[in-house]
Formats: sequence, C-alpha cells, structure tokens
Amino acid sequence: MADTARRNDLRGFAIVAQEALRWADMAEAMRTLVVETQALERDEQELLALAYRNLLQPIRSAWHTITSLLPSPDHPNPCALVGGGGKEAAIRRYREKLEADVLGVCEEVIALLQPLQVASRHDAASLVFLHKMAGDYHRYMAEVTTGAERARAEENAISAYVAGSALAKRVLAGSAPLRLGLALNYSVLCHHHLDQLAQAIAIAQAAVEAAEVGLAGLSREDREDSGSKRGLLVSNLKEWRAEQRRRQQQAEAESKKQALVAAALRDAEDQPQTKSDYECYDDDDNKENESWRSRDFDGIDLLPPSL
Repeated sequence: MADTARRNDLRGFAIVAQEALRWADMAEAMRTLVVETQALERDEQELLALAYRNLLQPIRSAWHTITSLLPSPDHPNPCALVGGGGKEAAIRRYREKLEADVLGVCEEVIALLQPLQVASRHDAASLVFLHKMAGDYHRYMAEVTTGAERARAEENAISAYVAGSALAKRVLAGSAPLRLGLALNYSVLCHHHLDQLAQAIAIAQAAVEAAEVGLAGLSREDREDSGSKRGLLVSNLKEWRAEQRRRQQQAEAESKKQALVAAALRDAEDQPQTKSDYECYDDDDNKENESWRSRDFDGIDLLPPSL
C-alpha cells in the first residue's frame, strides 16, 4: 500500500502530465496509483478516466478513419482514394494494429476497475462511476471486434450499464451529470451496436424527462455539464425518431408491396388456364419448332403431285 507522500506524488505527477497533455504519462501515473493502493478517491477516479479517455480517443479515431477506406456496400472501392486497390492489404494490416492498440488499452482499464469496484462497494456514487466506465470500455472493444468476441464485449457493456443505471436511479438526481452521461452512453450502445432503436429512444427519453428535476441543487459547473449532456440526448432523440419514422415508412411500403404481389398471384390462380399459360419455350425450343416447321414444309414439297 502506498503511503500518503507516495499517493500525493503520483497524483501530482498525473496532474502535471494533464497540463502538458501527456496522456500516456498521466495514465501510467494513475495506473501505478491503482496498483499500489487498490482504491481511489473520487477526484482520483476522474483523473483515471480523463487520462485513459484521452489516451484512447486518437486511436479510436484513427481506426474509424482507416476503416472508412475499406470497401463497403456504399463505397465498393474507397481504396482508390489513397492510391488504388493495391493499398487495401496495407490498410487492413494497419487496422489490425490499431485494433490491437484499442483492445490493449481497454483490457488494461477493465483490469484496473475490478479492485476499484470492490473498494467502492459502500460508496454508491463512485460505484455508478466505475460501472459506467466499465460499460464504456467494453463498448469500445465491441467497436473494433467481430463475431463471438464482439458479442461478449456487448454483453459485458450491457451488464455494466444496467447495473450502473439501476444504482444511479436510487442514489443520484435525474439531473446529475453522471446519471445523464450513463444514459447517453447506454443509449448509444443500444442504437449503434445492438440495433435496438426503440430501446435507445426509451432510455434517452427517460433520461431527458428525469433531468428536468433537481437542477437547482447542482453547482454551476455541474449545471453546465448536465445541460451539455441533456443537449446531446435531445439531439440523438431527434435523429433517432426521424430514423424510426423512416423505418416505419419503409416497412409499410414493403407490406403494401407484398400485399399487391399476393393479390396478383391470387388473381392469376383464378384465371382459366390456356396453352399459353402453361407452355413456355426458350430459345432452343423456338429453334426446334422452326426446324420442325421447315421439315414439314420440305416434306410437302417432296410429295408427288395429286391426281
């Protein structure tokens, strides 16, 4: 266990690294503090989150940029933008490197959170913060993985967000920035990763409604933070509801189309059949018929004249 002097030294180093925008150094200081103390004060938890968020953000952004250069249904040959299709193999190799970097950071954070959650089991607000952070880093893992690995990351993110949300409703005001941030990220998981549009809308709508209560009890800084997160939720709701309407319109159009096809098939079945209804010929059939007619015609020419 680190003594007070050691703790203050590591925390001070992290703060100085933050001022210098040296996120790797800041993250290393906070990682060491977690390893040596197995517990963090609330302000130290904020430092931990800030360090790793800023360390990971440029790697995630790079991954999304590189991924956009690979073929997709909308852009079958985007590699041409960076020197032709021959670049695709290099792009894929570099994306694999970025994926490994993202997963490495996420796994490190998740491992650090485990002892902190145990130490914070009697501090509800801190536990909400740590559940949210765990959900976020499992969600980041889901961004860059596929198949069973992605499914596992999504399940872990859901578990963390659900646990944090249930606890937040009991111990935090609806306008608390932490509770709003948790709802924001959970709804994004539902929309972007799970394709659960209705669930995303429900989570965001409930958070926006709850945020209208308790603003008076917040500090000025928290009110600004709360307003910012509420604004993001409202913006997402507007976009997602428009998407929901588009999906409903597409579903209705498809349903009408299927009904018209079914009606046409029923009408066709009710019509009396003629030879043309059930005899179809391809090109070979037509050629054979023409040949048969030609033989008939030739045969007639060869018949002896009638008496």
